[in-house]
Amino acid sequence: RNDAKIHFRLSKTGCVHSWDHTLHPGLDEHDAHSRECLRSGLPALERGEVVIADRYAHSTLAYQGGGRGLSIEELRHLHTVMCHDLWPDLTVLLDIPLRVAQVRQRTQDLPIDRIESAPDSFHAAVKATFEKLAADPAEHIVKVDGAQGASEVAKAVSDVVVPVLMEHRANSAVGLR
Repeated sequence: RNDAKIHFRLSKTGCVHSWDHTLHPGLDEHDAHSRECLRSGLPALERGEVVIADRYAHSTLAYQGGGRGLSIEELRHLHTVMCHDLWPDLTVLLDIPLRVAQVRQRTQDLPIDRIESAPDSFHAAVKATFEKLAADPAEHIVKVDGAQGASEVAKAVSDVVVPVLMEHRANSAVGLR
């Protein structure tokens, strides 16, 4: 289908950076993830390949900024510095009501981590931040209805991602990146 090489970087955290370990001790793990994102992602991008991550810049802004109350502008600045001003060309936001996600988690007996066990107010703040980011076309965020069944969500994501990959392929063929 598409000759573009795709690198999957799967992780449990986004690209978040601690700037004061005494004020934000829980962010240390994110520094290591950021270094790993850059170590593996930049060379692939320099070769003109596509890099896909399950969470990256916008998740940092939503979870750490919206959910944890850290400054979005400081998080943007840290991301710019630590991640060489590398921002996604596309972010797919799976939009799902909290109650639907909780029911799915219980019925599928999925593990509950510290994010899932956070209070509803945390999740509401994260969602509100994602919504605000998605409303800005410059952020390149496309929302997909995550409340649909798995097949429908997969198709909707494919409908969003495949054209971007095809454009990347066409641009790579003519030497544009």
